[in-house]
Amino acid sequence: MKICFSASTLWFYDLEEKEQYAAGVGWPTDAVEISNEEWKAYTQISPEGYILGSDSSGKPAWVLVPPPTHEEEVSEAEQYRQLLLRQIDEVTADWRVELMLGDISDEDKANLTEWMAYKKEVKAVDTSTAPDVTWPEPPAA
Repeated sequence: MKICFSASTLWFYDLEEKEQYAAGVGWPTDAVEISNEEWKAYTQISPEGYILGSDSSGKPAWVLVPPPTHEEEVSEAEQYRQLLLRQIDEVTADWRVELMLGDISDEDKANLTEWMAYKKEVKAVDTSTAPDVTWPEPPAA
């Protein structure tokens, strides 16, 4: 079997099926023939910290995973904020019900107050500074 690799699609193609591609989506113009050994090496799981890419000749190569963009880092910080807020809600759910029913101990009321202050601090975090976000410390357990 003769295999080709396309740097633009980061995909492997069977050279014997080239005419079938021409009738459909088209054969990539940058496809280069590679050895079966290369094909086997690059169809395995990538090494830690690397992804499939191409070298200067258009052949497959392991390349470093690119660092996240600022937008991706901000999105990740927002997801982390949402996780913290859900956790806070889980911790405080029973106390809030007890407060509404008027059946909360002074100790639990103080804990609820601390956790709600923490929740305000989490909401106030500026995630646009990611990855340099300073997260507040949660109240003691």
